[in-house]
Amino acid sequence: MHQAMQRVLALMLLAASPITALPPDLQARQTLTHVVRVDAGSFQPESVVASVGDTIQFQFGSTADTATQSSFTDPCTALADGFDSGVQNGGVFSIRVENTNPIFVMSKNGCDKGQVMAVNAPT
Repeated sequence: MHQAMQRVLALMLLAASPITALPPDLQARQTLTHVVRVDAGSFQPESVVASVGDTIQFQFGSTADTATQSSFTDPCTALADGFDSGVQNGGVFSIRVENTNPIFVMSKNGCDKGQVMAVNAPT
């Protein structure tokens, strides 16, 4: 019983003591929101570097556009299991970055004119 009481007291003291700094590997990383403007036949910026947990927020202007996931090898064809904002005219569409793999995005209305962008593009 004496040992158990010592452990409880030690845990209580530990819980009551202030923690001033955690080691870097234990600190929570703040997630970011990367804003991509989609308007007038372009994505701005055309390339974003994002971390796991970050959000990519597509903000649409007054022209009818989409943010549709595609691939590097076939940039103007929607991925069957990818995301698609649907046609937007002044709306907002967001995705969460689940891993650091490249994400290729095109607009169905402007891809044939080069309206594409990438998240975590290979360098």
